Amino acid sequence: MKEHRVTVDNKPHIIKLAKIEKKTPFSVEIDGKTCQIELLNELKTSKPFLVKVNGRVYKVELDEFKENSSFFVRVNNKPYKVRYEIAKFSPATTRVREPTLPLPRKQPLSKPVPGMENAVTAPMPGIVVSLKVKVGDHVTLGQPVCILEAMKMENEITASKAGVVKEIHVQEGSGVSQGQPIITIE
Repeated sequence: MKEHRVTVDNKPHIIKLAKIEKKTPFSVEIDGKTCQIELLNELKTSKPFLVKVNGRVYKVELDEFKENSSFFVRVNNKPYKVRYEIAKFSPATTRVREPTLPLPRKQPLSKPVPGMENAVTAPMPGIVVSLKVKVGDHVTLGQPVCILEAMKMENEITASKAGVVKEIHVQEGSGVSQGQPIITIE
């Protein structure tokens, strides 16, 4: 897995990816958060190309660039000043995430557990990859609240009802068992 250091409008970012695949979704880690990327046509400098990120399509235009020098990237016609540093390999301890195909699927709404009717529970054992809400957020029925990795698949866990997030029972990286409360909605 290669680690790339990129500065966008003077803000540093670390991007980790194993290999860029054309017309096949692949996973990229940006500042520790994983996203699905798919190049919809050939990546060329000075010509627009399309990139799908987590299911959303962007038009990208890329100036000629060299490592360790600044250049401009336009995303949906908005310019960003970018500086790319030489890529290096991450330590062998870095976990490589294989692309998830199909793209993350929605899990059925969690089932109420007696005594925990207001809790969104884990429908299966897994690892909490990311939380999509925080305490005080208003959520709607079916809204994604977290991403749960189980059997090398990332699964979107959704709200079982509309309301306000009152409590979060897990954190990113936590292991959960089936039926374990993830958040409480009131």
